[in-house]
Amino acid sequence: FSPRADAKKGWDWATSWSMHAEEAMNIVVPEFSGANTDKPGTIYWGKNAFKDNSEAIGIVTVFMGLIGFFFSRRRERWFFGGLSLFALTYGLGASTPLFHLYYLIPKVDSLRAPSMIMFLFSFSFALMAGFGLQYLLSRRDETPKQQQKFGWLLWGVPGLLLLLAICFSMFGRGMISTWCSLFYSEAGRTMVQQNASKLDFAYANLPAVQSGVWIGFLLTTVTAGAIWLVRS
Repeated sequence: FSPRADAKKGWDWATSWSMHAEEAMNIVVPEFSGANTDKPGTIYWGKNAFKDNSEAIGIVTVFMGLIGFFFSRRRERWFFGGLSLFALTYGLGASTPLFHLYYLIPKVDSLRAPSMIMFLFSFSFALMAGFGLQYLLSRRDETPKQQQKFGWLLWGVPGLLLLLAICFSMFGRGMISTWCSLFYSEAGRTMVQQNASKLDFAYANLPAVQSGVWIGFLLTTVTAGAIWLVRS
């Protein structure tokens, strides 16, 4: 809360500097929306005026966090799973209809930049990743059905990233166009500079996205392989 907000409140103020679908995708592919930084390699093309930070927490943390949530026997996983979901949906601001519900919370109309709540998402997933590691080290007996479900998650995440990597490598511009048609229809009409729209920036950011998805696939595959070896 800032004293400046005493005179500035309302829906537009409370939803300013929200996350959007492009920034949310950064959780899986950190390079997806790009960023306005001095470091070359990515170009920001999301819905905000600019973006100097990323909500990415690392694909391995996400991977281990999912293992912790779905397979750990700790009851706290439900709390931290719910907290991460709340933080994500709140951080998306007006991008989801849920913010109409959050807007009823007292003082929310005086706050801005809901994406700042994402530190709770990072914190929760880090803890659930710890629960996942604890589960892997506990070596408790599992039923064949549990082993089958674990195998689906263990190899399903790398498999999904492999599919994304292939699609972005083979049909990169088409993937970006499809994304924009679903989540950012005004990208082609939003001009950033003369003769350059947000959609043009998205196409320019494509090489970074392609390399990012392949790196994510590599990291999750190595992690899955290490887990498989330990469990074997």
